[in-house]
Amino acid sequence: MKLSIEQIQQVEKYLAKFEIKYFEVYAEVLDHIILSVEEILSTEDISLQQAIIKAKEQDFGKFGFQSMIQQRSDELNKNCRKHYNAMIKSYFKMPEIVMTFFVFISFFAVISLFEKPIRIASVLLISLSVLVLIDWIRQRKLFKFNNKKVLKMESLSYYSNGVFLWMYFSNVLVGLGKENFEKYELAFKITFSILFTMCFLSFLIFMQIRKKVVEETKELQFMQ
Repeated sequence: MKLSIEQIQQVEKYLAKFEIKYFEVYAEVLDHIILSVEEILSTEDISLQQAIIKAKEQDFGKFGFQSMIQQRSDELNKNCRKHYNAMIKSYFKMPEIVMTFFVFISFFAVISLFEKPIRIASVLLISLSVLVLIDWIRQRKLFKFNNKKVLKMESLSYYSNGVFLWMYFSNVLVGLGKENFEKYELAFKITFSILFTMCFLSFLIFMQIRKKVVEETKELQFMQ
């Protein structure tokens, strides 16, 4: 039997008791529970509320949906990590490696023009991080839908962290101090250039993923 709109609302009211923080997980659970309740009511003479509880316990256990939430979150992080690594590696293969090398050489040449290359290197690295942060804030309204987090948008945090990670390494390098820089100037410039190149590549990856994820999230919300 098919549940009526009023019966589906009862299922939604029941699920509201649980902390299902991600919209996609909630939608998956809701569809699953509805199908299970319909099957139970077709074969057993019990109330709707009893069928909902039975469907929840037989499909998700007595402890609710936390394991499913954690599983989906872990899957997202794993997929993001694999995708990020694959995209980074692609920039070190032909023909993309030409651009990568150009970024490295350009940054090295720019900081070599200044008397205090550490300062200009830090400014350029911070600028990339700020651009990512501004863009991330601009999309903030898409991070929630129907008072729940959108799991798909959580992936943006992973890719933005790629930029901030290389920024953090540059701060560690700056922390080594002026004396070390003067002593190992060439090594510092090369290292800063590598860090900036990786930061820049992470920025490009973030922008590519951001466009795709935002479009998919808008489409997902439009369909609801």
